[in-house]
Amino acid sequence: DGAVKLYHANAQKFETTTTGAKITHTGNAALEIVGGEGYHAQIYMSADEGDDANDKWLIDSQDAGKFVLYNYSNGSSWEKSIIANAAGSVELYYDNNKQFETLSTGVQVTGKLQIDRTVSATSGDHPALEIETLSSGSENSTFATGIDFKVDGVFKKRLAVTRGSGEGGGDWVLFKDQGVNQALVIDSSGRIRTGGASSFNASTNADDLQIGASGQSNQTGISLGSASASSIRFMDVANDSAGFILY
Repeated sequence: DGAVKLYHANAQKFETTTTGAKITHTGNAALEIVGGEGYHAQIYMSADEGDDANDKWLIDSQDAGKFVLYNYSNGSSWEKSIIANAAGSVELYYDNNKQFETLSTGVQVTGKLQIDRTVSATSGDHPALEIETLSSGSENSTFATGIDFKVDGVFKKRLAVTRGSGEGGGDWVLFKDQGVNQALVIDSSGRIRTGGASSFNASTNADDLQIGASGQSNQTGISLGSASASSIRFMDVANDSAGFILY
């Protein structure tokens, strides 16, 4: 009616207890399970007397460096919960469907990414998502970071922030594609440029809206409520200052 103890070289290593079993060692204690050539090493675990499928788990160390955690929740087959690949990716599953995977370039999410942040404060800034790109070198004028949007693996749009000095520096750029053709630019001064214009040719006022002016040397666009004279300017291919309304 008591414990059973097993010894190695006169030192106790294993003992049965009222709650199960205990392994004892003066250094790191370990339970080693070794499968045969081409076979797996597995541990089956069942909680709550094992009478419910949800309570059954399988830890499976497979050949080719794959480690898998399974659950028997459907009652007929083992479903994947976690897969870890040696020197490679880690995969997370929901009801046997992969939802998250680590990559050499970052991570990949399958499905919707939902971010919830609850704060008790009623004022101040409380971002729920922070995106940071760390550069090991010196960024040039074309350096940018942002988000690419795809549908079925095809690039659709890119939202980027360009290089700029200090906090708040850089321009917001919405591209029509993977970073070649601009659709909308909001610079660090608050000016807005649309229609693929390559640079701002309106005045330096921070409330200018420039529409469709690409490469003109004169002022183009709409300037309303500025410190200087407000104006609406018109241009075409032949004349970059075809006319204007000045107030």
